[in-house]
Amino acid sequence: MLTQDAIGQAMHPYLELLQDHAATLPEALEALGAEIDLLHALALTPQDPSWHGEGDVAAHVSLVLSELEQVLAETDLALGGPERATLRLAALLHDIGKPLCTRSELREGGTRVVSPGHSGRGAAYLALRLPGLVEPPGASLYFDVLALVRRHHRPQSLVRSDAPARRFGRLGRAVDLRLLYLLCLADARGRVADDVAILVERVELFRLACEEARAWGGPERLAGFARGIAAALPDAAEEALERVLFEGLWDLDAGRIHTAEEAVARHAHHAGPSSRIWLTCGPSASGKSRWVQAHLGQLPVIELDRLREALTGRRGEQRDNARVLAAARDQLRQRLRRGEPTVWEATALRREQRLAVLETARRYGAHTTLVVFCAPAPELARRNRRRRDPVPDAVLERQLRVLEWPDENEAHRTLYVDGQGQVIRDSRASWRELLEDP
Repeated sequence: MLTQDAIGQAMHPYLELLQDHAATLPEALEALGAEIDLLHALALTPQDPSWHGEGDVAAHVSLVLSELEQVLAETDLALGGPERATLRLAALLHDIGKPLCTRSELREGGTRVVSPGHSGRGAAYLALRLPGLVEPPGASLYFDVLALVRRHHRPQSLVRSDAPARRFGRLGRAVDLRLLYLLCLADARGRVADDVAILVERVELFRLACEEARAWGGPERLAGFARGIAAALPDAAEEALERVLFEGLWDLDAGRIHTAEEAVARHAHHAGPSSRIWLTCGPSASGKSRWVQAHLGQLPVIELDRLREALTGRRGEQRDNARVLAAARDQLRQRLRRGEPTVWEATALRREQRLAVLETARRYGAHTTLVVFCAPAPELARRNRRRRDPVPDAVLERQLRVLEWPDENEAHRTLYVDGQGQVIRDSRASWRELLEDP
């Protein structure tokens, strides 16, 4: 679960203002429009009148911001300034992905305006724009806003599908459910539609379901799970304990187990030595090679650019990726069979690309670390032009469009690295805190 630390001192003045001041779209356009250019596109992006009678996306966002202030005035939840700033920024940006994927299609016997996948697209877009506004980008504001934008549709879908309790618990490990509840309440009320009352009721049912699943108010359920595993494996090294914990959590999410004791029974064999795999994720010019050389330079590297150059004659050649990937996977399997530590250096922008590597490594019993690079998008373009072998501008632009921002539950451990090569977030720190005495 994400925690609310104090917001960093070096921050855009408008974001500091949000701790005590309501967000408005005109102010945001003036203050943030240069860095978050899609803010200007909200007024040009239509919405279906059946679901959004208020008009375009800008009209909806303005209503949501207004409703959020009313929600904050009414709530029984005690929120500090940083949490209010997080909520106001998330409300401002929750539909930022709509300009990227809004289209008309035939649905329900007529033409409807839809924006499929806009929450994920919006989070990925913001992941490489917000770092320019928050210094250091590891401040909790950055990660919490991404989590809220990415998952602001999840409460409605969980309630509508009558999801089991474990799904609410899993969501509670990825986002602060209190903030998600308040954002979704403002989102439901901030529209003109016949089903507003139904949407608001679903949000309230979401809160009740979270409370019943013991996911509301903090990571208590996960803390007990982690402590149970640690108590059963007192001599396990930190990395081994991490493997058992996350393998158990993935089983818990899938409904295969229900207790820490079951997790230990299924995965105690992971508490011994294992091979280790590091997978990089980030667009071209985000600093992957430099960081790998600085921190993992003694390890063998499967570098897709180098393989591409060996097979095609050009590092930037993108037309024979299938052959490059096949050669890389063959190398990976050989090293896994020998139990060798390995770095897989690639952009790995899509979730399916990352899981193909990570799940292969897990089948061989390896510990997996995902290293995510968060250099701001404008800096990527400048760096790319200075590279010895720059990728074409169109390729870099496409990479930014297809990026699927990683979850912290894709690997046993996840590191986030900023544009200066500093680790700004380590998922290991989160579960370490759970093992401390309450």
